Amino acid sequence: MNEKPQNLSRPAAIIILVVIIGLIIAGGYLLLGQKNKNNINNNTSLNLNSQSTNTSDWLNYKNEKYDYQLNYPSDWKIEVIDEKNPDNVIIYTEESNHTKRYQLQILIEGNINHLSADQLIEQLISNNPRSIKCASKKIDKYLSTCANNIFVFDGYNEELDLVVDDFHYRIIYPVAEDNPNYYDPLENYKIAQEIISTLTFI
Repeated sequence: MNEKPQNLSRPAAIIILVVIIGLIIAGGYLLLGQKNKNNINNNTSLNLNSQSTNTSDWLNYKNEKYDYQLNYPSDWKIEVIDEKNPDNVIIYTEESNHTKRYQLQILIEGNINHLSADQLIEQLISNNPRSIKCASKKIDKYLSTCANNIFVFDGYNEELDLVVDDFHYRIIYPVAEDNPNYYDPLENYKIAQEIISTLTFI
């Protein structure tokens, strides 16, 4: 006489159901993250291939302590981020709504461990698992390393890391994607690249 197979106990069935739901959620999360990365890369490519910005009326900023200078649009502002850290500056669109302005930050730190730009960007990526390495950029005579898809509370950032002498330069700005938290991020990403291209060390 064949015995009937025993049904799963209620606790075991609940555990299996929770595991299945967890796998579905994790799969959806990974797909969404990959889609976001693809969108960022596609938008960046489209943006950089568009017509160059007119820079004839741009202003010049010079930092005499660290011997660098750059140009920025006359309708943007530049200021020190924090009086306690006067070496860090922010360049941003002149918008009345602070939460929607597009901004480019330049942060300068001592490179006390004498790490290379590659080592610094790998360290950044290890602390931000969803971030990805992007193409390096030459800034003046120095080669910077790049990471994007760095999540912040209202969107994603891209960061360039640069080592000059004993200092670590971090250049941070929102990625090229539609985001209501920033003012015209697609166009201003292109302008940010133009600003970075004018950065030179004296």
